[in-house]
Amino acid sequence: MKLQSYNEFLNEGETLVFDELGTEMEAFRSKIEKLIDKSTDDKWINALKKAMSSLDRLENDLAKADDKLGVVLIESDELLDEADDKKLTLAQETIQKKRDLEDKKSELLKKLKAAGEKDDARASRLLRLQIKKIELQISMLLIDEQIKEMTKK
Repeated sequence: MKLQSYNEFLNEGETLVFDELGTEMEAFRSKIEKLIDKSTDDKWINALKKAMSSLDRLENDLAKADDKLGVVLIESDELLDEADDKKLTLAQETIQKKRDLEDKKSELLKKLKAAGEKDDARASRLLRLQIKKIELQISMLLIDEQIKEMTKK
């Protein structure tokens, strides 16, 4: 009797590591960032920043493994169906959009600080408006997500 290959024997499928973990990792990152922003305790801020660094290392390690190994082989009954894949992709796109907007906001806040140091009132007003616009865009993303969640039920 001829032995089958390992994959054939187990009837395995495949998935990508970030398809399985990406959304949860981004949600976890977002929660840590919010705690850092809201915390008034320097010791907690430092501890949370260390946790963020650990999460960065974990993501880097997974990215290296992903580059080196490619897909994760799984049993076929564990595969995500097409609808779940689309939902996951949409959630990842929303997270990325939110992160991009938060990055833009961060840059604008730095520029606002610099404008304040130069006593440039016009630039400060313009930057505040741009920051407000980004905050509204983030709010709209969150509202859209809530609407999607409510219409699922």
